[in-house]
Amino acid sequence: MKFSVEWLKTYLRCDCNINVILDALNDLGLEVESVTDPAENFSKFIVGKITEVEKHPNADKLKVCSVYLGNEKKQIVCGAPNVKLGMGVVVALPGTFIPGLGKKISIGKIRNVESFGMMCSEFELNLSDEHDGIICLDQPNVGITFAEWLKINDPSKVDPVIEIAITPNRPDALGVRGIARDLAAKGIGQFLERKSNKIYSDYKSPINVILKKDVSERDCPYFVGRYIKGIRNDDSPTWLVNRLNSINLRPISSLVDLTNFLTFDSARPLHAFDADKLKGNLVVRKAFSGEEIEALDGKNYELDDSMTIIADDQGVQAIGGLIGGMASGCTEDTRNVFIESAYFDPISTAKTGRKLGLITDARYRFERGIDPSFTIPGIELYTELATNICGGKPSELVSSGDNPYKAEVIDFQESKVEKVTGIKVPKKRQLDILRTLGFTLNEKVQPISVQAPSWRPDIGGEIDLVEEIIRVTSLDKLIASPLPIRNFGVRAAKQNSQRRSVSKIRRYLASQGLRECISYSFIDESSAKLFGEGKEEVTLANSISSELTHLRPSLFPGLLLSAKRNNARGVKNFSSFEIGEVFTGSEPGQEQLDVGGIFVGYAQERNAFENRRPFDIFDAKSCVEGVLRHLGIKLDSLQLDRRVPNFFHPNKSALVRLGKFKVLGSFGELHPNTAHRMGLGDIPIIFSIFPEQIPDTRDKLKKSSLEYSDYPSVVRDFAFVMRENVEVQKIMTAIKKLDKDLIKEVKLFDVFEGSKAYQQVGPGKKSLAFEVLIQPKNRTLEDKEIELLCEKIIAEVNGISGGSLR
Repeated sequence: MKFSVEWLKTYLRCDCNINVILDALNDLGLEVESVTDPAENFSKFIVGKITEVEKHPNADKLKVCSVYLGNEKKQIVCGAPNVKLGMGVVVALPGTFIPGLGKKISIGKIRNVESFGMMCSEFELNLSDEHDGIICLDQPNVGITFAEWLKINDPSKVDPVIEIAITPNRPDALGVRGIARDLAAKGIGQFLERKSNKIYSDYKSPINVILKKDVSERDCPYFVGRYIKGIRNDDSPTWLVNRLNSINLRPISSLVDLTNFLTFDSARPLHAFDADKLKGNLVVRKAFSGEEIEALDGKNYELDDSMTIIADDQGVQAIGGLIGGMASGCTEDTRNVFIESAYFDPISTAKTGRKLGLITDARYRFERGIDPSFTIPGIELYTELATNICGGKPSELVSSGDNPYKAEVIDFQESKVEKVTGIKVPKKRQLDILRTLGFTLNEKVQPISVQAPSWRPDIGGEIDLVEEIIRVTSLDKLIASPLPIRNFGVRAAKQNSQRRSVSKIRRYLASQGLRECISYSFIDESSAKLFGEGKEEVTLANSISSELTHLRPSLFPGLLLSAKRNNARGVKNFSSFEIGEVFTGSEPGQEQLDVGGIFVGYAQERNAFENRRPFDIFDAKSCVEGVLRHLGIKLDSLQLDRRVPNFFHPNKSALVRLGKFKVLGSFGELHPNTAHRMGLGDIPIIFSIFPEQIPDTRDKLKKSSLEYSDYPSVVRDFAFVMRENVEVQKIMTAIKKLDKDLIKEVKLFDVFEGSKAYQQVGPGKKSLAFEVLIQPKNRTLEDKEIELLCEKIIAEVNGISGGSLR
């Protein structure tokens, strides 16, 4: 929120310097973000006087001028049509930066005549759009800077401009009027209430306003309008132009400038329609899906049936609370105008603005909640200003609906202030603060009855009144006090098993070289469908972006997007994990904590000693098994299940089960179609772990002492030829179960498959080689016993897979 000090003082009678005002604003919670002093922009320009004017010898439209600057004369070539002898001018000497041109000037030759400076126009100094002639000063104090001249002759152009940050609960501070009221309550001057006068008329408006039932209850409960005929929509007066220029708003025309002025002056957005461009009455209704409007920003917007619009018989003329339409906008030819002043619901206004991606000063105020009781005073104030500037004859007001403001009475005890804050504020001072802020007090009853003003929707109870009194008094008066010392120790916090498991998972995955990623819980609709496994997507009622409309059913969309972004920035080898909530529905409890991981690219960087190995599904399988082992789950008790979600590759992935009903995790290659739809070049390897499904094994995690056998171990290798679709885990588990006392470990150390394997082992088959460690505990095995165990292994593999010894 920007405003000039001079503008502020139209509502605040005070002689304080700007530093006192700035300190008071910060103390009130209206944080000062910046202070701009326009005088700094003009301090390099010098006021001069033209003492000689001659025609340029080589150009008919140029003149060679001698300009006196107080202590020297400069020759300057100028082409402005209004140059004349004795004229007071603003001179930029070589090396001066010209803000309107965005460059510094230097000594130069213009048609072979040297020029040692430049005489400036208002456009070149960013004072206005006027560039047909140079600035003419009536009282040129030759030799002083232009900043000094402005302070003497036109101080509004060098008035300091303050910008403050407004919290969402203070819509009243989005107007200069509300800021001045706060400062007056603080004791910085006296608040000057500027009340609008009731406008009387002898004719009725030819245009009426109608609220349709589907918007009148909430979206737009109150709509007021007025017709003004016979106006002249000329340029705005100087005071209005200066106000708008000070806050970087471009003046357009008197009718439009007044709506912008009142938006910042009184936090009251209005809209002016060219009445001659309207057909029939104005109707506030819901838009029809597919309706379009060309708005005043020059863009076309397609509307849907959730949006509130203002329409006539021809169609949409404005989007309620946001922006007007080009078709009925005011121009310099406007002679009859219809002014709208309405109250639009904050929530529906914000939703429409987000859907359309449209941010305006009106939306910024409506979505925070403007003063509903200022609807009529606002249009009366506009009418008074417009008729004074543009002439014209106003009609009677037309309105539809009722003021939605309902006064809330709060019981207030002055002792509450000290009780809550520890700060003593005299009763009289408390009541004076509330009165100056606009509260209505009834001191005849106890506790005191207080009614909040209509422009303060954030006030809802006694504690809010305490906050207002302390905010104005100063939070700096709060006294720091040490906490009382307890004579008993603090109990150690208890950590539940799931939190403990998650902490272990995080440490383990980080130790394996994976980086932790944190992504939004919100994703787009296509990703929600892609990873939702056919379940209904959870849609957000009030999304912050068209790309963040759904709650994530999986962690993979965020991880894949992270990999995609890293790849675009040159990070080709990428391994990461995320721990977070995923959502299966919109009801309480329909969420769970998941762990997701991703591998992309190669497992090693390029080096001179070995060939790089790309990440494969066994990297993901190793992470899942490592986590489960770290949490005390025996890997022998796990089973692999090929019935995976659709976003996995059907032949290169698996679920990890514990028993029939518990799925502890999954791993595999992303389905190529899914990778393509996510815009990924390489196919990632992914895995997931479900901590909520992992049983608590704290009591089983006690490590027994290591046992070493005094007897020699035996290692045997087996190479089996079997069908391509046989699962390795199934073979390894079967071998281990043959004799758990003797067989200590089974390792897969070679896989031979593909086109080369077909030539040697036959089509549709592969060769798997296993290393089996046999370790007796209490004796040395004889050769016959070892051979018998090997025969059992061969027979078992043949029985479950049809595999034969190669």
